[in-house]
Amino acid sequence: MLKYIRNGLILFTNNGMKKIEEIDKINDKILIYKDGKYIYGEIDNIEKIYKKNYKLNKVNFINSIDNYYVNDNIEIKSIRNIPSNIELTSDIPEYLDYNKHRCIGMNRLSNLSSFDYIGFPVNIDKEGDINDEIEMDKDYYRWIGLITSKSTLSFYINKDKEETIKFIEQYLKKNEILYEISNIDDNIVIKYDNELLDKKIRKIDIKDIFNINIDNLREFVKGLIEIDNQFVILNKDIYQIIKYGCLRLGVVLSSYYKDDKYNIRISRNLKTCHYHYFNYDNIVWNRIRSIKKFNYNGFLYRIVLMEDSPYLSELGLIS
Repeated sequence: MLKYIRNGLILFTNNGMKKIEEIDKINDKILIYKDGKYIYGEIDNIEKIYKKNYKLNKVNFINSIDNYYVNDNIEIKSIRNIPSNIELTSDIPEYLDYNKHRCIGMNRLSNLSSFDYIGFPVNIDKEGDINDEIEMDKDYYRWIGLITSKSTLSFYINKDKEETIKFIEQYLKKNEILYEISNIDDNIVIKYDNELLDKKIRKIDIKDIFNINIDNLREFVKGLIEIDNQFVILNKDIYQIIKYGCLRLGVVLSSYYKDDKYNIRISRNLKTCHYHYFNYDNIVWNRIRSIKKFNYNGFLYRIVLMEDSPYLSELGLIS
């Protein structure tokens, strides 16, 4: 049975994250999971076909703005058959300890529902990769987290956050970045020279997120929520940096999209278990909100790999 994906779904390749329609059969390899390891697998074929009035599925998760479009035949690493009397996600790992083999596996999308969970790997150690992590201290990652969660060129901070204010001032001084500080009601406003900042301090991108070690990644995410754990992002690339930074820590952020803005909320204590997700077996499991069928007119893609193994997409491990 043929497995079709709509354009827009992101796959993980040796050349970074790419939408399926952007993948080059010759130059790209797909990240696959084989024999307990993540390796890059070669592509046998990518088929692009036009379909009219084709039944496609729209999948999304609780507290997520992302939608994924695949057909019934796609298989996904998922959890099924959790008893209805287990109401708390914190109780599911203990149940899985004794029932893993009957609950966790590659399941066809047509067999999943809003009672089930789809998994995304927390730690992805890729064979053959050169770890080109930015070699910076923890202050750098804290700083990058602080500025990544902002949409303005200034910090607007409540006066009671004395330690944060002190850190920002010291970091700007250490890097010889010009800034101005003022008081507005109960808040401190720190404006800085963004042009000079960009020249002196390198920002991170999505590739870096998958190379940063866990301790530094935690500093980055803690920096994101240091001033406020609810914030607005205007840029999708920044949204993805934040999303996957949290996922690597086993945290699923809450988000919605409105008026061309990404509205984000991250748990203050970086919980690895919440009412709609939990961590188990090195995977963060996210609760399905809905799987809805609709009629689709347009191009679909089918990818065939040399290795018959699941491959990693933004939806999780699929095949």
